[in-house]
Amino acid sequence: MSQKFTKTDLAKFEHTWDQKPHTVSRGAEKNFVEFMAELAEQRPALPNETDFRNLIARAILFRRAEKLVQAQNYGGYRANIVTYSLAWLSHHTAQKIDLERIWRTQSLPPELEEAIRVVSKATYDHLVNGAQGGNVTEWAKKEKCWEKFRTTEISLSSSPLRSVMSQQGASRSAGTRRAGDGHQQAEAYALIRMVPADEWFAISGWAKETGNLEPWQRSLAYSLGKLAAQNKEPSTNRFIRVRGYLTKSGGLVSG
Repeated sequence: MSQKFTKTDLAKFEHTWDQKPHTVSRGAEKNFVEFMAELAEQRPALPNETDFRNLIARAILFRRAEKLVQAQNYGGYRANIVTYSLAWLSHHTAQKIDLERIWRTQSLPPELEEAIRVVSKATYDHLVNGAQGGNVTEWAKKEKCWEKFRTTEISLSSSPLRSVMSQQGASRSAGTRRAGDGHQQAEAYALIRMVPADEWFAISGWAKETGNLEPWQRSLAYSLGKLAAQNKEPSTNRFIRVRGYLTKSGGLVSG
């Protein structure tokens, strides 16, 4: 692997791991702008040595996946196939791919490479068939494309895949690290689900009138209202932001 990568590469690695392949597919600069906006809102702690090793491991994972997909000779859409394939694996392993092992060996286990080959074929079929004769790259940019692919069942050998997973829990990216343990996450998700859409909208309106919240907090409340109205769960990154806000405020804003 090359010893250097750019800021846009970093955003691509992180957003893929955070399961946002549709954002990655919008291009390097747009993806980077979105990534930086998320960091500005989340205000994550400074990275430590483990964070650094995990980042390098994700870079190795991405770069090796590029070569594996290229060797499959799909004829195009390599960038989209790579980010969607790795995002699917990140989702279906709950981000438990053993990054420490990848860092230690500076390579991917054979079982993981085989999984990437299998998933990439399903990814290619999903992107091409889903576009229905239209522009495949434009289809890949849509969140709906990812939502459909995320739930796609792909036949993988569960035992070899488990062998490449860490027993220490999910290895989070810069966007999701320090999110708390599973119990805390479940508790925060439960709090979010308890709030109906009209109350989120009321919070957003109250904030706009009084100026008692930061603009990003007001926007977050409105976004959560839209998700609640559509009966959807917040994304991982949005979950981190709202959990942080609930922690700081001691509960939900009422008024």
